[in-house]
Amino acid sequence: MNTTLPTSRAWTIVALLLVLPALSHADGPADNQPVKVRPVPPPGIELPGDVRKELLAGVERQVKRLLKLAHPDLSPVERSSGTTRS
Repeated sequence: MNTTLPTSRAWTIVALLLVLPALSHADGPADNQPVKVRPVPPPGIELPGDVRKELLAGVERQVKRLLKLAHPDLSPVERSSGTTRS
């Protein structure tokens, strides 16, 4: 069984490997300028107070669940204070 590639196919693969990275370039140093970074989500979107409160409560519940999973040996008081034993 011949496992070598035909010359034309090999050159096609080499050409693709050289061309594809050039096509997928970013903006370069412009990507690192904070004033040019698009904020996500866009500013100006206001959440009603009750929706915000509900979302924050959900985040707090998830944080407690994650802390309980990450540190099952800690008491609830230690988990809520954010301290961990060494």
